[in-house]
Amino acid sequence: GHGILKAARSLREIIAVHQPATVLFLAAGPVPQSSGVVADIVHALIDSGLGILYAPGNLEARSRLRASSSPSLAASLARDWPVTAPLSDILKYELFPATMSPSRPARPTLSRYVERAQQSGSDLILINACQTAAAQHLAGLIPSADAIVVLADPMALTIADVDATLQAIGEARDLVLGCILVEGAP
Repeated sequence: GHGILKAARSLREIIAVHQPATVLFLAAGPVPQSSGVVADIVHALIDSGLGILYAPGNLEARSRLRASSSPSLAASLARDWPVTAPLSDILKYELFPATMSPSRPARPTLSRYVERAQQSGSDLILINACQTAAAQHLAGLIPSADAIVVLADPMALTIADVDATLQAIGEARDLVLGCILVEGAP
């Protein structure tokens, strides 16, 4: 809703300073809905026309892709992410190329996807480290971040959660843009 669009607008503003800007999403304590909220923000940014390189938090499984039954498909999809993508050797990234103007999309084909991916850079690199596999690699991700967004469930958040989050962020506290409060299910 409105909160998602406000968060997306705030993230768009950091592009003026850093491009591509790397934004790291962290959860303070248990926030079961955090991946859904991050995905909604990513979709709002994609809908606004920005190029997004998104790591949903999964670890890369390149060896499985290359061993697939369709070598031509694997070769077309295999992509060396820019060195600016943090931990690109272990995190799986998805590229959503920039769209200058929303137009009626043509029938999707692999060749159109590969062509768009090869010609488009990313404005934002977004990493979901909210209770995902990426959260185990915060020491390598935080130094690469231009901004950090913390998600928290105010009904479940404890002082220990806040302390652990602040300790994980360490000296990068000035990179925290803010906290998104996500209320859990009743």
